[in-house]
Amino acid sequence: MLLNLDMEDLTEPLIICALLLISTIAIPFWLPRKLRVVKYLCWVIAGFLILFLGVITPYNIYNDNKEAKYRVGVYQLDISNSNYHHLNLSKFKSLTLTMNKDYTFFVNEDVPFLASKKGTWIFWIDGDAENIEFKFKNAKNAYPVSGVDPVIVLESNLLKDGKPGDKIAFKPK
Repeated sequence: MLLNLDMEDLTEPLIICALLLISTIAIPFWLPRKLRVVKYLCWVIAGFLILFLGVITPYNIYNDNKEAKYRVGVYQLDISNSNYHHLNLSKFKSLTLTMNKDYTFFVNEDVPFLASKKGTWIFWIDGDAENIEFKFKNAKNAYPVSGVDPVIVLESNLLKDGKPGDKIAFKPK
């Protein structure tokens, strides 16, 4: 479930659930008396929808949000696990990536391999897998970030003029 949610992201699923709920409550009143079993079945389904909307959905959003909070913090460039066009990255050893609670990030200095100093990040859990995507300020698309927890690796598709094999890794400071 995506964590960087605003009401636009929730509008469509909430409208669908609300319509289902209204229909399962309202339709039985129009059914003939002979279909009493169908009426009761609709009301049971409505009860499950209320349970889902009221308890399960907020619980999942809360747990995903709790998991994302440990990603917030400052990360230092990991020179030994980074590679960019055979560039000597040791001159960028003071480079840091800061991930904020409001799902924004920034880099402390301009570097030739990143498109921008700022952007947004999205976190969600898909089963057992944690997923993070970065989108730089002027970029059209967000791209997944790889790496083994807690290391964050920006692959070539997130780098300026990135070529296959290029990657920039950040480890917690």
